[in-house]
Amino acid sequence: MSSADHLAAARRLDRSRMNRRWSLLAAVAAIAVLPLVFQDSYWRTNLIVCALNVMLAIGLDFILGYAGQLNLGHSAFYGIGAYVSTLLITSLGVP
Repeated sequence: MSSADHLAAARRLDRSRMNRRWSLLAAVAAIAVLPLVFQDSYWRTNLIVCALNVMLAIGLDFILGYAGQLNLGHSAFYGIGAYVSTLLITSLGVP
């Protein structure tokens, strides 16, 4: 490969990184604006459930995808948290 090819590849990589950064910034801005747009408690509850599922999926992607390990601890802690929150809601009335 010539130096011109290396330079063109470096420019494409820089452009790709900038596009990724702008996409990430747009996603963060959209997520920050969503609670302001949806004032109803129904939509906020749905947004919270979606955010929890996204965080769970990202955690599993890191462990299973990048590290290549099988770890079921995420699922266990998620289940324990759901069980405890259900007990708190039904017995103590904690929202």
